[in-house]
Amino acid sequence: MEKYLIKKRKCAEEKEEEVAEDIIKSKRTCVEGTDGDVTVKPGESETSRPGHIVESEENEVRVESEYSCAGPSRKSDMTGLRSVKTMTGTSKSSRSKSFRMYNDSYLGLGFTCCDSENGPKPKCVVCGLELSNESMTPQEMKRHLSTKHRHLTQKPIDYFKRLLKENKQQSLGFEKKVKVAEKAQKASYLVAEQTVKQMKPHSIAESYFLPACCSVVKTLFGDEAEKEVKKIPLSNDTIGRRIKDMSSDIEKSVCELVKDKMFALQADESTDIGGKPQLLVFIRFIDDKKITEQFLCCKEPSQTTGQEIFSTVTEYLVEMDLNGNYV
Repeated sequence: MEKYLIKKRKCAEEKEEEVAEDIIKSKRTCVEGTDGDVTVKPGESETSRPGHIVESEENEVRVESEYSCAGPSRKSDMTGLRSVKTMTGTSKSSRSKSFRMYNDSYLGLGFTCCDSENGPKPKCVVCGLELSNESMTPQEMKRHLSTKHRHLTQKPIDYFKRLLKENKQQSLGFEKKVKVAEKAQKASYLVAEQTVKQMKPHSIAESYFLPACCSVVKTLFGDEAEKEVKKIPLSNDTIGRRIKDMSSDIEKSVCELVKDKMFALQADESTDIGGKPQLLVFIRFIDDKKITEQFLCCKEPSQTTGQEIFSTVTEYLVEMDLNGNYV
């Protein structure tokens, strides 16, 4: 279809050039001398004669309706021809900015309209395929319907109206499910936060919190609300992942606040029941003219000696892109 439109535009441009050449030739039907030169009447300039093609500063072209015997020179002919070409190119560019508009009768061909930056586009209500704006014609839509959905060519417009309504309802259902999933995700993080604050095992969220919430919600709001609560992911592994995500987010936020600021570190090492060394690091800095203290990290050094603790803290500062000279 695009190749056909380009060919059609080229033919129109060639016709306009032929018309311009015919105008120039008709103006040159004047009295010529023996040497073939064009004679000009006394007191008449070439640009003031009727029939001369005048090009203004805005590249506008004006052709006088009356022709005189004294025609313009060959140079003026070429200027006029270029002016006509300029006008043709301008009209061509203006045509390229226009868009085909949608008609409600196109729904009988199985197409609805969807907006985009490049103008309205026809969209098939059967397969969801979007065509270009240049294809916003009954011929193109009939071709798509007959080639892709031949069994629907004899369907009335009411069939496609019903199909369009079903598609919209299905889209709204998907959107609603996505919103519910986002809320359930947020609730999962909130339960994980409370689990950490109470220092309870991760399994308590699924074994205790979820049944208790379902009972309360069912009593207050009914069975439908209980079904939504049961969609909250609260398994043991899920709570563990949520805690790691929140810890990583807090760590990045603290490091962003401390960059290019003076800060102090406090390290505390200990050994658990299994004999595994653990190193807790706290940071203190000034934020908004207030002294703020935050937990920074927990590391597992190979030994609890001073040298090992110093090297572990130094490696962590380099990893988080913190300047050790500000300590």
